[in-house]
Amino acid sequence: MTVAERPVAARISLLEWLTVERAAYGGLLLFAGLWRALQLGLFPLTRDEVRQALTAWDAAQGHAVTLWGLSPLLFTLQEATFFLAQAGDAMARLWPLIAGLAICLIPYLLRRQIGRDVALLTAAFLALSPTLTYFARQGTGDVMAAAAALAAWALILAASEDARRVSWAAVALALGLISGPGIYTALLAWGLASVLWAREEVAARWREWQDRGQIRRAAMIGGLVFLLGATSGLRHWDGVGAAAGLLGQWAERWARPETGYPFYWPWLRVLLDEPLLLAFGIYGAVLGIRRGDRLTKVLALWAGLALIWPTLTPGRRPEDLVMAIPPLAILAGQGGIAYWKRLHLRHVRAEAGLVIAILGALSVTLYVWISGYSYWGTREYVAAMLAPLGLMVGLVLFFGFWAGWRTTGQALVLFLAALGLLWTLSVGWINAHGMDMDRRPAVRFERTSTEVRWLASYLERLSAQRVGDPHLLPVEVMDSPWAPMLRWYLRRMAYVTVIGAPLRGETAPVVITPMMEELAPGEAYSGQDFLIAERWSPAGLRGHNLVRWLLLRQGKTPAEEERAIVWVMREEMSEE
Repeated sequence: MTVAERPVAARISLLEWLTVERAAYGGLLLFAGLWRALQLGLFPLTRDEVRQALTAWDAAQGHAVTLWGLSPLLFTLQEATFFLAQAGDAMARLWPLIAGLAICLIPYLLRRQIGRDVALLTAAFLALSPTLTYFARQGTGDVMAAAAALAAWALILAASEDARRVSWAAVALALGLISGPGIYTALLAWGLASVLWAREEVAARWREWQDRGQIRRAAMIGGLVFLLGATSGLRHWDGVGAAAGLLGQWAERWARPETGYPFYWPWLRVLLDEPLLLAFGIYGAVLGIRRGDRLTKVLALWAGLALIWPTLTPGRRPEDLVMAIPPLAILAGQGGIAYWKRLHLRHVRAEAGLVIAILGALSVTLYVWISGYSYWGTREYVAAMLAPLGLMVGLVLFFGFWAGWRTTGQALVLFLAALGLLWTLSVGWINAHGMDMDRRPAVRFERTSTEVRWLASYLERLSAQRVGDPHLLPVEVMDSPWAPMLRWYLRRMAYVTVIGAPLRGETAPVVITPMMEELAPGEAYSGQDFLIAERWSPAGLRGHNLVRWLLLRQGKTPAEEERAIVWVMREEMSEE
């Protein structure tokens, strides 16, 4: 009797546990997983990704490596992954992808502090974020640092009610300190917030945890996690120096020369990629600051500092923006729920739904004419754009006088929110998945060409023809900024050597040089060039060309190309 009842009891307890809220989190996690994992290895690794992955792969092969300038935590995870499984582009991006999924669940820890509805909407914003989607598909430690920072902050807040959470917060903080330099932006924001608004409370809480022995326990646990994660299980002790070097990388943003990204690039990316998040985030920040909510002030300081930092520093990089997304998402969640509670649906009559539908149809028409202008740039398209735009303005004014401005404002906000959601999904897809040869890079100026994979396939076929095995043909690669890229994609070749320069009387079967380098014994070799990477910037775009890039990420201006020449010894010479 008891045995028969156990499965029933288990099913009942599972149904009781699986609430609508938890099912919603599961749905968001499933969406984020499909959205971010789709075609994860479709595009080649960037230079930053290759530097990280190649070092981990060399270590997995038993070679001596140095971790300086890398994410120690990502190196540890990649080395273990490459040792246990086959290395590849998708596998190099696996752990940032997992961090990009985990960050969507962290708001669940903040339900008591910000509310269940706000936490769920925050998770939705994090799952939809084009910025997080893009960098979760990059084999760098930036999203891992953002996820660790959000987890540490959530656990510190939870520790005010349960002191046992202090140790978990120390673990999250330790993981952040060995993930990426962005963690120091969050630490600076938290430190400033503590001094400005909670100095006495933080000091009192610290003394309380210290008296209970929680600080000592957290320091020991966090230190152990830091040490094991930074040194790859105590096997690469220079990982401790690399972890300390993350602070240097963060501070070096002030000392580096201009990286090519203009000062307005972070704000432009937020406006283009995260308009919905930014609008509701500003609304939530204003409401919270007006009522004196200290939590909102901390979040606003965190988000503002994370946006201002890459704006002011000459060494700014696109990944610096990642640390601004978690606090912005929480603020947007607060703003979205606050507006929803103010929204009186009974006042939004059926006519409002009709107005929203008409505005949607006119928006499609406007988009068609704008797309036409982006291609041709003629005055006729400008005149055609004014027609639906004028009708939209007239419709809003008419409905405002007829149905009341409150109802009109609510209908207009709902329409803009729906439009912002569609734009967010479109941008997220184009930035992360749609970087084909007809589209220019959106987030980064530089991207790796798919021809680098063709180069590797070409040499494997050549090796099979010359020596009977696709991986045994000796290859020499001339040292250059792109040599690590070539080494990564030629990692299956057994005999790849990096040389300073080709020697006179070169006898290697294959030599790879930059485009401008010519082999001395040119008669013995024939060369074929491959595009390795290209760099393109929207600087200089005007008029319809700028509109075309904003809408479709297409640009007609030429890109700077980095090419390599594969010099192959003629078969008759190699036989001699």
